[in-house]
Amino acid sequence: MIRDNIKNFLARVSDISFFGRNRSRIIIGTDRKNTRDSGYGDGGQNDVESSCVDLVAGFDPTSGDNDLKNDKSRIYIAEKTDPDDYFDISVGDSISGEPSVVNISDHIRIKGRKTIKIVGNQFSMIVDNNGNVKMDCQDLVISSPSLKLGSNNASEVPAWASKVLSELQSLQRSLNSIVGGATVPARFTIPYIAPTAINQIGATKTKIE
Repeated sequence: MIRDNIKNFLARVSDISFFGRNRSRIIIGTDRKNTRDSGYGDGGQNDVESSCVDLVAGFDPTSGDNDLKNDKSRIYIAEKTDPDDYFDISVGDSISGEPSVVNISDHIRIKGRKTIKIVGNQFSMIVDNNGNVKMDCQDLVISSPSLKLGSNNASEVPAWASKVLSELQSLQRSLNSIVGGATVPARFTIPYIAPTAINQIGATKTKIE
């Protein structure tokens, strides 16, 4: 039998370790960032609420430590950890010392045969069996230079968007009359591209010049 040339992993005394072929590994133990004396687990901060299950496929065979950022694929399940710090996640609010699950790989897929639900304390997204998507949240923020819906070649927008623009322009005229005119007129832009499905059903559309 051919065995992989794998350097011994520097496990902790309390770890239960399983090693497979081709650099696969499961460690049932306590939270650990990289070295044996890091993290909330025994050997680190010795926190009693630091249980962890670390599943890895494609780890560095020359290292005896974790490489959370560069190992090929990993599911990291921890009772207490710092997920943003450990995995170099800089977007959004950072958390530390919290129960967390991190899935990291080059490509990640989530597939539900019938429905998918993503639920938080103040957020939910549901994809039903018919492909309808419902999202409930406090604020929706999209950081993108453009928002495209439907065909990239669409140049028309539905009538409701034209009405929104008309109301904004009316508001501008009212404000100008109150302050005695504006030296530079306000500019309103609705970056909307009509979905192909709307074109197919013949919805009312209006061009905005």
